[in-house]
Amino acid sequence: DADYTLKETSLAVSAISKKSVAEYLDMFSSAGLEVVGLETESRAMTRALFSPLDLLVHAVLYIAEHHSVVFIVEKGTVVWSSSLEVGSADLDKAISKTFGITLEAARALKLEKAFVEADGDTSLFEAMLPVFSTVRDELGKILSYWKSQSKKERSEKEIADVVLVGRDSMIAGFSRYISLTSRLPAATGSVWTNVLSIEEKIPDLSRRDSLDFGTVIGTLL
Repeated sequence: DADYTLKETSLAVSAISKKSVAEYLDMFSSAGLEVVGLETESRAMTRALFSPLDLLVHAVLYIAEHHSVVFIVEKGTVVWSSSLEVGSADLDKAISKTFGITLEAARALKLEKAFVEADGDTSLFEAMLPVFSTVRDELGKILSYWKSQSKKERSEKEIADVVLVGRDSMIAGFSRYISLTSRLPAATGSVWTNVLSIEEKIPDLSRRDSLDFGTVIGTLL
């Protein structure tokens, strides 16, 4: 007898403006390179962060230099993505404004002190809080949307955690802040998941620096 068992297939659709695509095509064309295909940031990063055997639902928060991306990954597929125009550069501006120092000095201060736990001094984190709050709000909107959709579909696809990416996601206190406000476990991800085992080989890049290369690593996989 023929087996007519139906199998589930997940499809991901991405919408990108013609202007953005044209800019990338012009850039590669001017370099003498032929474009075979274009990949979205979230989908490339997903390949770097999660094992093909991972069947859970994850929320991912990526803080880049001039923007941030929040997306939902279900069984290795990006099913929802949103971006906002705040990023690491805005954290530098917030520090600069709060302490009345130059942007260069603000970046230096962030690198020197923001990634280590302060002994009762929260002034640096509080200076960055307006930017973190904007990112938190966007994450909250997506989490609420996902929860409402799950109820409509009567499914049990609960989000397991929030995976943080981007070097500034390692700022001391940020993962705890996201965990408390989202009511989900939050921790920094690893872009080496499908490349190497940290226990067997130490990459040339530091963990903090590697978090800015998730898209590149995922594109090459």
